[in-house]
Amino acid sequence: MHPRFDFTFSYWIFSWFVLYMFGIIPYNPKIWLLLGLSVNALSFFYSYNTIDWILTFHEIIINIFIKVIPIWILYKTKTNYQDFLFGIVLFIIYGLYVYIQAGSIENIQKYYNYIWNKKKNNEISTPLLYYYYKID
Repeated sequence: MHPRFDFTFSYWIFSWFVLYMFGIIPYNPKIWLLLGLSVNALSFFYSYNTIDWILTFHEIIINIFIKVIPIWILYKTKTNYQDFLFGIVLFIIYGLYVYIQAGSIENIQKYYNYIWNKKKNNEISTPLLYYYYKID
């Protein structure tokens, strides 16, 4: 088992950002990017005492590219209720997709427990870093 891009909601939000920037989707992802960055910050502070600083540095770099820079680009854009609702719909679609791909709730739990344990044990827990280190 390894971290999967399609099972990581942050990459779905980043894809939404790209589609928004190209004018394909009219809904602004800024709120959801901020929520994702907040979750990452909480995760960082939760595991601060047991951190592998090299791995954390790489995760921060990735988050700068997939969350901080998009937030900065969207900083002065207006958001509305429909933007937030689109994010909820996207999250529901994401959940259904993960369920279909995993095959059962138990398999989903196994996958996310596996990822969480990797993170707690200072091992690679994100898809981009997994492939980066696999190539390296």
